[in-house]
Amino acid sequence: RICSGPADFVTQVGTLQVDTRRDCGLTEWWVVHECDRQCGGGKVIMRRTINQYPTGGGLACPGLEELQRQLACNTEPCPLARIDQVWTEPEEVRAEAPFRLNFAGVNLEPGEDRMLLVAPDVDCGSSQLHFGGALCGEDGSLSDHLICGDG
Repeated sequence: RICSGPADFVTQVGTLQVDTRRDCGLTEWWVVHECDRQCGGGKVIMRRTINQYPTGGGLACPGLEELQRQLACNTEPCPLARIDQVWTEPEEVRAEAPFRLNFAGVNLEPGEDRMLLVAPDVDCGSSQLHFGGALCGEDGSLSDHLICGDG
């Protein structure tokens, strides 16, 4: 066979289909975890998902890290706590023996508030010197009743 015309040099290998250009589509942001603090500055976690993948050379979708975000929330200062009553369990505290302190009041923060033992002549906030302390998030602690210590 002699190759003399353009048809002798052309081979069909398939069909090219070009998709319509569509950019990546994203849902609106929605809240995954509500604000983790009621006041004093917390964070809310939001997320969105891809609802349309790009075709025909459209704009690419963002990476996974860009589908979630954290925003500041409840940034107003917390009201000051007020202690109205304090008692110990057991009622009589002995040296080297475990005990608990109970505080009754308002605007208390279980898990964040701490109890520090200071000398009787020290005014609150006037010294960093203390004789130990404890977290105040024991079971049963609420915003109006803190239980501190492991006794």
